[in-house]
Amino acid sequence: MNKNILVPLLLVTLVVFLSGCEVAPSTGGQVAGVVVTSFGPDIPEIYSGDDVTFNLMVENVGEEDATVVQAKLFGLGTDWTWTKNYRNVNPTTLLKSQPEFKVPGGVGDLQWTTTSPSDLRVDTTYTAAVRVKYDYETTAYGSIKLYHKDYLKTRPEEAASIMKSSGIESFSVTKAPITVSLTGVARPIVSTGGTSASIAILIENVGPGTPFDTTEDDMTITVEKFTVGTTTCVSAGTTKRLPRGGTGSVSCTFTVPSFTDFTTLPVSVELSYSYFIDASSSIKVFRQIS
Repeated sequence: MNKNILVPLLLVTLVVFLSGCEVAPSTGGQVAGVVVTSFGPDIPEIYSGDDVTFNLMVENVGEEDATVVQAKLFGLGTDWTWTKNYRNVNPTTLLKSQPEFKVPGGVGDLQWTTTSPSDLRVDTTYTAAVRVKYDYETTAYGSIKLYHKDYLKTRPEEAASIMKSSGIESFSVTKAPITVSLTGVARPIVSTGGTSASIAILIENVGPGTPFDTTEDDMTITVEKFTVGTTTCVSAGTTKRLPRGGTGSVSCTFTVPSFTDFTTLPVSVELSYSYFIDASSSIKVFRQIS
């Protein structure tokens, strides 16, 4: 995955006020990864031709390091002019806390100074938007239960209880906008060893934005690792596209090793992706009165 490109984002209802200006990221989802804690102009109302500075503050509230964190201001229109050597209406830059937001509590801020149109004939309310992009990871570890067929045969009463239990011994996932869960293991795997078995992982976008790989609309994540025991389930760098619904699955067929009575097999998953989130704020510009 290209780690040097800008990155897309998602869905939480989050309202923050800065100098009376409303910040409105997308709706839905949970707080994970990098979030916008405030965004808006330093003053909510100005006169035509006046300067204004838009302030952005973000925080990494997940459990991984956020890298290549970038932000882009857009939406005001071509009749606004930029100072501080910005030459276009969509200036993009790295946040000050580059190269990483260490967790927990990594924060960063950014400012854009711009001049409003000088020839407005009517009072106008403008909406400014910001897109924050960053690279992130999701890591999951756990284990699944296996029972030998002969062990259960000799313990019919215990077997009935065992087969009503979950096939997952343990499973934990780092807090991130993309999460992972195990599927197909509602009960323990029964085997004599040497046979094939299969499980799957469900990958889901639970954050407030959108994941991507090379372009902001490809909705693709990279499976860097998926192993069960000693079996490598996917090649490192395998990509998986999440549909509009935000979920996708990857299956793994593995050979059960020889064992007696019962055992567990470790499961390990590592995902990498770029991600973006959006927020917006308004500013009112009054026409100059002659």
